[in-house]
Amino acid sequence: MNSLSNFILIVAPIIFAAFLFKLKNITMEMKIGLWIICALIIIFELYLIIKDKKAKEEKSKREKPYYRLYERQELFNRNLPRTLIDTLETNPLLVDSFQTGQRYEKEYKFEEAIKAYEKCLYDLSIPEEDKIGLNILIGNCYFFLSKLKEAEKYFRESLNIFKKAENKMAKLPAKSVALGNIGNIFHNLGKTHEAVEYYQQALEINKKLGYEQGIAHNLNNIGTVYDELGEYDEALRCQEEALKIYQKIQDKPGIANSLNNIGVAYHDSGKTEALKFYQKALEINKKMGYEEGIANVFNNIGLTYNKLREINQALNYYQEALKINRKTGYKEGIAPNLCNIGLLYITLGQSKEALKYYQEALEVFVYINAQPQIEILGKIIKIIDEEKMVENKKINYKPIMKIRLLLFVVWFIVIGFLVVEYVPSVKEAVILATTVKPETFTELYFEDHLSLPNKVTLFEKNNFKFTIHNLENKDMVYVYEVYIDVNREKQMIDKNSVLIKNNEYKTITKNFTITVPTQRVKVVVNLIGKNQQIHFWMPEE
Repeated sequence: MNSLSNFILIVAPIIFAAFLFKLKNITMEMKIGLWIICALIIIFELYLIIKDKKAKEEKSKREKPYYRLYERQELFNRNLPRTLIDTLETNPLLVDSFQTGQRYEKEYKFEEAIKAYEKCLYDLSIPEEDKIGLNILIGNCYFFLSKLKEAEKYFRESLNIFKKAENKMAKLPAKSVALGNIGNIFHNLGKTHEAVEYYQQALEINKKLGYEQGIAHNLNNIGTVYDELGEYDEALRCQEEALKIYQKIQDKPGIANSLNNIGVAYHDSGKTEALKFYQKALEINKKMGYEEGIANVFNNIGLTYNKLREINQALNYYQEALKINRKTGYKEGIAPNLCNIGLLYITLGQSKEALKYYQEALEVFVYINAQPQIEILGKIIKIIDEEKMVENKKINYKPIMKIRLLLFVVWFIVIGFLVVEYVPSVKEAVILATTVKPETFTELYFEDHLSLPNKVTLFEKNNFKFTIHNLENKDMVYVYEVYIDVNREKQMIDKNSVLIKNNEYKTITKNFTITVPTQRVKVVVNLIGKNQQIHFWMPEE
């Protein structure tokens, strides 16, 4: 629409300037003056178009880093395969500390959970192979605390113990979990290809074992990476395959996660069905009271509403997600929430408010050592500072716009004058529209109204006079009728016409006799075609 208006504002003066060549009734001086006005309008318009284009390019360049932080929080599955849990729960030396650690995890007290698990890990009386699961549990807690180096150390230690294990087949589920979790670490660090390699290794093990829950979980992770790489069809295939498995084994957390991931794939590929899947996932997570899942879905719903330009809705969902993640202490969720809120305020032009959220997000990214995000946020904060300087140095367009407006006003006045002057039909219409016309009407009234017949007397002659005064600004032929209304029956006295010249009047006398007994009579004079009449009543004697 803006391009069309710019095109019109440039082409119209050119066409008008060419049209001036054909006009012979105006002086050359006037033509030159009009050509100068047309040239100035075109120059000003081109200047504004070039400035606007440069401003948009600079804005786009500045905004690029913002959208690189348009983030989605990921869920991390802390569950162990049932075989490993059974091993830890059935060992009387471990069961108390293990269950204490599990309880702390559910309460999001991960540091206390680590201490409980370490108590088991460093117990010299437990078999070495049982330490595989404990290393994974401790690594999970560190992952949730965003201490990725410590998490990776414990996951890799579980793999080292597995290599020495005698009954490797029994411990294969643990190896699958450790590999998948290392994949999660690479994923969080933005190393997608390394992440997929570890996910694929975990998937192969779970397929070999026929461990359906593990297969579905690995497919979720692989699908998420494909989505980030823009391979949406492959991402959907993985997520839908995972959903079928979760539905088959009736794993509600898995179903919710897969529905959420399908929603993400639809959102990122530009399809409108995303909200439907998010709402289904949210409903399941709420029934389970799974706060991490609820926060994750809230964040994704916020992203969708932001894409739909429903800013208030997006902000509400981001804030809800942030509230839950602050409560649980999940920094991997807090950081994306803060970045998304920051971007939303940038969209609203409130860079000061955005800066507050970006600075808090930067602190979280520094804490979890997320170098790519730290680098981007550093650029964004620098850009916001630069934008403040640009704002102060902004060119004042007001004088330019005033001159442009003045030129257009002069141009349109001249065009209007030429059209009126040289187009006869327009000139006539203007003259007609601007000429003040006097008010036109017709006066109709009875003469000597005090002497009008005032009682009904049978067979007695009655007479009266009425006047028609022509004030219509032209000669008029008036068609009139005179009748009496007796017992609701119309009895015609006369029907005639009369020519009356402008501003003249005619007084007409009429006689009538009442021959039918009645209580009262209505005498009417009606101007046909004028919707105008007068009357008087004659009561019974």
